[in-house]
Amino acid sequence: MGSYILCLFGIRSEELLEEFAALAQYGLKVSLLKGAGAGIGDASSLKLCESMMKKGSIGLFMTMMLTDALLKELSISQSALMVRLIHTVPE
Repeated sequence: MGSYILCLFGIRSEELLEEFAALAQYGLKVSLLKGAGAGIGDASSLKLCESMMKKGSIGLFMTMMLTDALLKELSISQSALMVRLIHTVPE
């Protein structure tokens, strides 16, 4: 997981967002949530949804990998997906 890049999500007033965006100059990945429909709690909601999707996917893929036949088939038919799964699923 050495290539994982932490992303900070921010939502606030325009002035504070620009200050928050300045963190990118220090090598941090910053994603600003602004514009129509952006509101309080959106960054937290996004973080929770992303975490749920990743953890659910890891659980599903771990279950799938328990079946040797499926693992072999995915290695042949979906080799790019298998490479991504191997890097996503923790040891």
